[in-house]
Amino acid sequence: FRLTYTGSVGFGPGGMTGSIGGTANANTYWQPDLYTGTFVTASLSFGCYTINDTGSSSDADMGLDVSSGGSSRFAVVLNGGGGTTRGVNWVADSIVTTSTTSSAGFWVDSRTAINVHKLYKNGVQIGSTDTQNISAGVFASSLSLRLLAQADGLSISNYSPRTYGTFFIGYGLTDSNIVTLNDIVHTYNTTLGRPYQ
Repeated sequence: FRLTYTGSVGFGPGGMTGSIGGTANANTYWQPDLYTGTFVTASLSFGCYTINDTGSSSDADMGLDVSSGGSSRFAVVLNGGGGTTRGVNWVADSIVTTSTTSSAGFWVDSRTAINVHKLYKNGVQIGSTDTQNISAGVFASSLSLRLLAQADGLSISNYSPRTYGTFFIGYGLTDSNIVTLNDIVHTYNTTLGRPYQ
């Protein structure tokens, strides 16, 4: 995979920054319909280290939102800020929702089974749901995961102005995996002189 940048994406020692009121985003070309089996529906994690607390809870740190019909929906969206944080393969009652005081920190959303969905911040679990997710059959081949925004149908939306030190996507991570990854990301970003929230 690769990244193609659109809009005024900022780069510097502090990380990668979106634009306020702009259209900055990065296309990852990662599409969930490229995978079969349980990778997306039962073993998937994604997340980012957000360096600052700017923007609003509706700004998507990274996202892919595919609607299919009235009730089925697939979403890979991490919204920082003091509102809701949405997760993987959700319908109305399977979103991991938690109140936060800041969008800054290392966020990880992980599914390790179709009915095990957890949200972490700085290595600590802050929310979960056991609601089973929907099947992989609703994936749309034309949509790719975006960073600093969300692919939403035929458009890109919810652009984030925040600064980021790390993004990742991979297989589902256990509680102990999350602690280890948090330590790695913490060491990496502090070595680069970025504040760790």
